[in-house]
Amino acid sequence: MVNILVVDDHVLAGEGIKTILEKEADLNVEFIHATYQQNDFVLNKKYDTYILDLHSLQNGIEMTKKIIIHHPEARILIFAGDEITTAFLFFVDIGVAGFINRTCSTDQFVRTIRSAIDDQAVVPLKLFELIRGTNHLSVLPDNLNYGVSLSLNEQEVLSALKDGLCNQDIADKLHLSKRTVEKYLTNIYRKLEVKNRTEALAKAIELHLISNNNSMIQ
Repeated sequence: MVNILVVDDHVLAGEGIKTILEKEADLNVEFIHATYQQNDFVLNKKYDTYILDLHSLQNGIEMTKKIIIHHPEARILIFAGDEITTAFLFFVDIGVAGFINRTCSTDQFVRTIRSAIDDQAVVPLKLFELIRGTNHLSVLPDNLNYGVSLSLNEQEVLSALKDGLCNQDIADKLHLSKRTVEKYLTNIYRKLEVKNRTEALAKAIELHLISNNNSMIQ
C-alpha cells in the first residue's frame, strides 16, 4: 500500500484528488487543508508520496526542503498551473519527483502519480522545453550513458564522491542533510548496478558520466 498526503487550501480540490486516487486499490490517501499550522502535521507523519499545491504553502520551496530532509525517500509532486515556470528550476534543484498541471485530465493525473511511485521524474512538455532552453542542467552526450540517467543532485554527489569526501563532508558542501546524501548515493548505486563508492566511480567513468579530469560530462 502506498501512502499519499495531499495538501491543498481548497477543500473541494483536495477532497476531489483524494476521491480520484482512492479508486486505485493500492493507494491510501489522506488530505489536509493547508493552514498556518500545517507544517508540523506534514513533517511528523511519514508518507511515501506528497502532493503539494503550490499556492497552499506558506513557502513552497522551504516546505519541500523540510520534507526531503525529514523523509528523504519520499516522492514530492508539485500541483500548479503555468505560474510554476517562475520557480520550476528551484524545485528541480531541491529534488521534487514531478509536476502536475491543474489542467491535466484524470487519467494524466493518475499516470503522473504512478510514474512518481515508480521513481520516474514527471515533467510536462512546457516545462521540459524550459529545461532545453537553459544551460542550468548538464546534458550527457548521445549514446554514451547506455540508458543511465542521473539527476543534477546525483551528479553533484557523484562529483563530490570523486573528490574523496565522506558523506558528512558532501552534505556540508552541497548544503544537504547527511540522510539526503545517503539517499542520493543509494540511487546512484542502484542506477549504476554497483555496491560501493569505488565501483560507482569506475562505472561512472566507463559510462562517461564523469571524466577522468574530475568534471561532469557536459
